[in-house]
Amino acid sequence: MKTAISLSLVLTLVVFNFIFNVNGNETANHKVDFVINIPEAIEDTKTSKELQFFYNAVYDELNIEPTYLFIPAKRGFKYFKNNTIQAEAFRTEAVGDLNVLATQIKPAIAKVAVALFCIKPKYCTINKGFVYGMPSGFEKGKIICARLGINCEYINQTAKLSKMLDLNIVDAVLSPYPAYKKLLCSTEQNDFYFNRLKDSSFGIYHYINTEDRTFIQNLEQSLKKHLAKGTLNLQQFTGVPNLEKCNKTLHSILTKVTSP
Repeated sequence: MKTAISLSLVLTLVVFNFIFNVNGNETANHKVDFVINIPEAIEDTKTSKELQFFYNAVYDELNIEPTYLFIPAKRGFKYFKNNTIQAEAFRTEAVGDLNVLATQIKPAIAKVAVALFCIKPKYCTINKGFVYGMPSGFEKGKIICARLGINCEYINQTAKLSKMLDLNIVDAVLSPYPAYKKLLCSTEQNDFYFNRLKDSSFGIYHYINTEDRTFIQNLEQSLKKHLAKGTLNLQQFTGVPNLEKCNKTLHSILTKVTSP
């Protein structure tokens, strides 16, 4: 199984690939190294493993053997621009900065659900008087907050946002699936509630940092082929959320009596 690699090794691979490609020494039997970033927020989830399995199969048909890095979205923009990484496992189509730098590969690999997560069910509702915490890397969330007209605080560290929820500095957290897992599992609480925002789901796409049309066409064909096979089963992006990985409970506010 391919595993995450250190930044120093990533840089070494990039330099190696550059020299190798310039000299034109690739052969039909050589598997070129290729670094794909998977969002840091889902590093320790089942989804991460499913994505690696999927992209291993997709890129195998292009004679490429991917390796994986786990970094936040903003750092990913920088690494994408300087070619430290060659692809993003997924990003929302709403990320304008990334779209300028990269090529979107169609179709979308999945739909992603979004929900409010809270300690008291009354806070898992839309209220302009509440304060909603949100991971700063969740670019689509900024659009959702603006559309709903709610007060959102963008926090750049998962541990910090978890602590803010513990201390009631934020009333609820706005998060996509399954990024909420790491955030809620890092808190001191054991029981949580959620309210899925059905009108806020969005599509996610694979991105690469090349405009080579032949490569793009071959990649899209392989992507479509493996999506049709059902190789990628991202139930954690849309299924009923849970915190089984850290033995905590998560309830829908639709099935619970609202507490004061």
